[in-house]
Amino acid sequence: MTQKNIPISLLTESSIADVLQQELAQRLLAIRMSAALYSRRNEGRKTQELADQTVTMTDELIQLFESLMTLMRLPVTILDDGFDASVSTLQKTVRECSPLRCTIDNNITATLATAEQHTLFLILYHGVLQLMLNHGEIHPLHVTLDFDSATCHRKIIIHHPEGARALSQLHASIEQQGMCSAAILNQEKTTLQLELAAPAQQ
Repeated sequence: MTQKNIPISLLTESSIADVLQQELAQRLLAIRMSAALYSRRNEGRKTQELADQTVTMTDELIQLFESLMTLMRLPVTILDDGFDASVSTLQKTVRECSPLRCTIDNNITATLATAEQHTLFLILYHGVLQLMLNHGEIHPLHVTLDFDSATCHRKIIIHHPEGARALSQLHASIEQQGMCSAAILNQEKTTLQLELAAPAQQ
């Protein structure tokens, strides 16, 4: 399998995220303020409980929205925050806005060039997001990032014991797009290993 560049327009996605955040955040805040005002005006009445529930639900929705916006920006913010911080943010955010109990172990201690870090993170991001969107129930997801010093290959090992169907779809998607030099799904369809070949020497 030939490894190709990932066709993602990062700046466009970041701009869309900014517009969405500004528009939706303003509307959510307006709903929250209206509900809070209604609650105060109906203190002691049955309708106050409904207004308070609306405030609580809106607060939860705002938090979820902020998490989703963080996810959308991650491919861009890795350039500023660095690889390790972006991996940690990805794990935290997926846990906040999806039922996947995502754990990412970053075992890469070798010094990678910025372009290598970026490519590795984008493939990780693509995989975790696709798995996140394919699940509505609580399931464990364990991802390990490794570096083979003998071959200089970077590896992403995704273990998802309850996600045979989702892992099969991800495997097919990655092979179709040629995102890695190798993509191997085990017989039980519970572990997908992705390999990125060392960059060619100039």
